[in-house]
Amino acid sequence: MPVTQGMVRLFLASPGGDYALYKEVPVPTMPVLANTPTPTPIMKTFEVKIDGGLKLEGGYSLAASTQNGESFNVIAEGMDWVYADKLPPACCSFRQETAVTGFVTASQGNIMLDGTGPIVPILNTPLTPAVNGYLIKSITIKALQSTNEGMVRIFLGSIDGGPIVWTLFREVYVPQTTQSGFDPSFKMVLEENLNITQGLLLGASTQLGQSFAVSVEAVSWVYPTY
Repeated sequence: MPVTQGMVRLFLASPGGDYALYKEVPVPTMPVLANTPTPTPIMKTFEVKIDGGLKLEGGYSLAASTQNGESFNVIAEGMDWVYADKLPPACCSFRQETAVTGFVTASQGNIMLDGTGPIVPILNTPLTPAVNGYLIKSITIKALQSTNEGMVRIFLGSIDGGPIVWTLFREVYVPQTTQSGFDPSFKMVLEENLNITQGLLLGASTQLGQSFAVSVEAVSWVYPTY
């Protein structure tokens, strides 16, 4: 949705319910249009990635607020870690990775940003105790035809024993293109390096009823116990 100038604020929350302001993220008015042309242009909503490096003591958490009454998805990537009591018998074998691949064709038009409408699961990370987590290395979006202006949207999904709850993660602007035997169709590669927990899903939707192949390069990883 369009947003107006303001702030999204991040807070540190203590186990006792106290809050301390940690970071402010300026939000510009977006989109900025002197007038609304016809046809209305397709524009991405506000998006920003913040590199952290913040380590929290057990029991503490991160919270968010928005200055204006506008909706934002705030997604945090974190890591819960522990050092083994016994070191591995061989050097440099602390982390073991296994390739995980997912791909799907998204073709049903969906204009919604709130996680409703047709969303196709790309990658399902099962709840397996043998795995510590999953690293999403990259997401590739490749049109299977000529395209009109629109969006391909990437969602994170959570099941929690019920229907899938989708949360908008990324929007990819798709320009108007003409595919032929001499001109390739639209392609975009998103370099993510996003760690996610077990049991989460990755999904995709397309704003227009046009076909896109969406593939994911990922690895499952585990720290072996000896």
